[in-house]
Amino acid sequence: MADRGDPSSVFDACDPFAWIRPAEAEAALAWHKKNFEALAGAGQAAFEGWQAIARRQAEAAWASIGDAPLLLAGSPDAAPAAAARAAAEMAEVAGVARRTRAAAFGVLRRRMAEGVDEIRDLSGA
Repeated sequence: MADRGDPSSVFDACDPFAWIRPAEAEAALAWHKKNFEALAGAGQAAFEGWQAIARRQAEAAWASIGDAPLLLAGSPDAAPAAAARAAAEMAEVAGVARRTRAAAFGVLRRRMAEGVDEIRDLSGA
């Protein structure tokens, strides 16, 4: 701590970050950088999954539009076939959503496990 007679000591006392040592600050920044990278990775996985879902739903919509003439013509086999195809497409979209969720949360789960290990290493346990 600075001498009381030194005018710069007033500024040292008012500095809210004076207690942080540079090495500790660098370690904290590196730790938070890893957290933000994990959040970005989870966001990227979620966005890519959303794109895949939107693409698959668009394909299903176009397929349904292709079925419209058969349905309007009153073909007896058209309705059950269209319903079965729609159910399969919904199951496929649900699978994409499940895989997307698993990928995004997997990124976060790995980072949380790494963070716990880092804390354990710092505590000496």
